[in-house]
Amino acid sequence: MENEFKRLEEKILFLENKMENEIKRLEEKILSLENKMESEVKRLEGKIENLIHSMDLKFKIV
Repeated sequence: MENEFKRLEEKILFLENKMENEIKRLEEKILSLENKMESEVKRLEGKIENLIHSMDLKFKIV
């Protein structure tokens, strides 16, 4: 009985550790995706500004 209790305790600790590691991995992945998203938003905002500027120049020429 005591051996089984000890074995279950070890398994719980192992699973808790595994879960914590998975949570950390997922948090890092979320941060990475957020950073990529922010970079992509900035890149697209730059493209939009360039298009607006380009359109302004075309309308001024016409």
